[in-house]
Amino acid sequence: MRSAARAAQAVALLVGFYVLGFGAVIVFAVLDLVSVKLIGPLGTGGIFLLLVAVQATLFALTTMFYGVTVSTRFSAADFPGVPVTPEDEPELWARVRRLARAMGTRGPQRILISTEADAAVWEYGPLLGLFPGKRHLVIGAPLLLALSTAQLDAIIAHELGHFGNSDTRLGPLVNRGRMGILTALRVADRSVPIGRSGTARRFEPRGWWYVVLALRCYAHLFFSLTQATSRAQEFGADRAGARLVGRESIVSALAELPVIAVAYRLYLENYVYCGLPYGLVPEPDQVIGGFGSLIADPGRRAEFDLVRRQLAAGGTGGRRFDSHPPLHERLAALRALPDDGRDSDEPSGQPAVEMLRHRQTILTALGRKKLGDEASGKTALDWKSLTDAVLFHNMDRVATPLVNAVAAVTGATVPTPESLLDAIGAGRLSEILDRLNSSSDATAAAPSQRLRAWMLVVLAERGHVRWSHSWSGFAELDAPPGLSEALSAAVAAVLANQPDCGPLRAILHGSGFR
Repeated sequence: MRSAARAAQAVALLVGFYVLGFGAVIVFAVLDLVSVKLIGPLGTGGIFLLLVAVQATLFALTTMFYGVTVSTRFSAADFPGVPVTPEDEPELWARVRRLARAMGTRGPQRILISTEADAAVWEYGPLLGLFPGKRHLVIGAPLLLALSTAQLDAIIAHELGHFGNSDTRLGPLVNRGRMGILTALRVADRSVPIGRSGTARRFEPRGWWYVVLALRCYAHLFFSLTQATSRAQEFGADRAGARLVGRESIVSALAELPVIAVAYRLYLENYVYCGLPYGLVPEPDQVIGGFGSLIADPGRRAEFDLVRRQLAAGGTGGRRFDSHPPLHERLAALRALPDDGRDSDEPSGQPAVEMLRHRQTILTALGRKKLGDEASGKTALDWKSLTDAVLFHNMDRVATPLVNAVAAVTGATVPTPESLLDAIGAGRLSEILDRLNSSSDATAAAPSQRLRAWMLVVLAERGHVRWSHSWSGFAELDAPPGLSEALSAAVAAVLANQPDCGPLRAILHGSGFR
């Protein structure tokens, strides 16, 4: 009975969104007709009223077009991933089927490995999903790389709990409404851009605020009513998973999810995407595959332990209308369950990805999918070469304003560190610093940082230094003993009140370090 009531509510809310949107269009259309009738009696005022009404009608129609298009378009393509068949990955399928039988529910007909640090299930059947349909399970490759097989079983058990509780029947309905309202709000809140991208000109019809206000009020109602249902479903799936694999096992697995999310975001930003500005990307099999090395690196342990402590203190609350409850509340609810006498399976040290027979093929395909068009025309490098190239380019970018300042002061077409030192010896350091400080990005780095970066670029070009890859801190300077310390002291001497260029000249000539 409760399931039927939730289904009726989900249908009513989705229909209500359509009624609200197209009702606004109809209201404005009626105003158009009234304005046409008033052109005669009101003259110019009637024409102005007609223009306002037509603008508002077009705006409401555009807003609802985007909202309805998103809310009615739903397919497996909306969940990107690499499908794996029972023949491809028999061990993974066997585990999922065994867990589904133990759960007493129908298992998925399709399993996909995705690029996201998450797992999900969905079932899309006829009549907006109100009747049983084909079931799908998505497992994020980052989870396979970071979790043990026992921990992965716990996550899968939670997802199968959604099947067992019939949650996936309502999922498509609620998601349609959420996506439709959010899309309509994004269009309405910012109005409709016109002209080429990057122009400031935007279409802001009079009366548009009433459309935005109505959508905001309905969004508040929609999210308030559906959030309770969505969160109850998560708590229910947690309990179902606990009955299947044990309370402590699912607590252990769920507690790792925020750690994996933080680590994956750090990995993508600092490693995978770092070379894009320079036309560089990791090799396809390492775009996703390298995450396993980062998550297992001992040097990152302190960072990940900090995330765990924040979680224990309840510091991972979500946004107001998140469909999932804050994770610390979910863990507290699980720990409040009676002790089932089953201890958490200790992680074996072998990540779950090892069960995949074709893991390299899958990770390579996911790597290409993750970068997509971003990889077009880019050079793929191994981690060692990528790190060295990116740091070289970064140092060159930091040094460029100083190089330009030296060129402007000395007139050198291609300034060298020697030309900088000659200018300083001639008493022109203040001119160079004034020119540097007047540049648009002068505050991005101190003169000492720019000079050190320039010296490192030159020393790298001369074969004295390079940068080595590190999962603990991205990169480490690979230089002869004493060079880094000597370079810091030499830069400080050059920029002192009484400049001394001797130590830096010695380094440039290869005799200022051991």
